[in-house]
Amino acid sequence: MDNNVAWYIDKQIERTIINLEKHNISGFYVADETQLQEKIKELIPEHSVVAVGDSMTLFETGIINLLRSGKYNFLDKYREEITREEKKDIYSNLVICQAHKK
Repeated sequence: MDNNVAWYIDKQIERTIINLEKHNISGFYVADETQLQEKIKELIPEHSVVAVGDSMTLFETGIINLLRSGKYNFLDKYREEITREEKKDIYSNLVICQAHKK
């Protein structure tokens, strides 16, 4: 990659992280899937209740498999043969978890 392009991309990443922090959101840069998985392990304690939105990137980077590893209480709306009622329960649990955080 051209050095100018790499510099420009680095600056965009820096600006994005700074702007996220202005809104009390932590941003992180990871270079590859291995670093991403390590950062997730660092940020989410084992046995935490975890749910995700819709994202193919989570599958492509191996994060779904990490969450399914048994180290987390993963509310897995993607598992095969999940019923509509089970998926509804997952969303209900999310609402309850959010209410407890307030």
